[in-house]
Amino acid sequence: MFPVLTQPAPSDPLLYPLHAQAAELGVPMVINVGMPGPAGHAELQHPSHLDRICTDFPELRVVAAHVGAPWQAEVLWYMGKHEHLTLMTSAYAPGVTRLRCSTP
Repeated sequence: MFPVLTQPAPSDPLLYPLHAQAAELGVPMVINVGMPGPAGHAELQHPSHLDRICTDFPELRVVAAHVGAPWQAEVLWYMGKHEHLTLMTSAYAPGVTRLRCSTP
């Protein structure tokens, strides 16, 4: 889930059926909580959404993806609170607008 692109916010009740289905199937929800680029609204990816989701769906496995400043400490606190919340430390460098791949 990439909230800044897909909207609504991850904790929006509209998405609760999706969270419930993922929990039932044992499928983790990977949610981007990194600071978005200049074209996106940061509140959509704020880690507080993870707290609400993990509280309302304690059996759901949630992965906080692309965590970075200024929210990394907040995510760690939430991980201490919620058993099934984990962290993916990959991120995009600030200012990167496009990834380039090359083949040998």
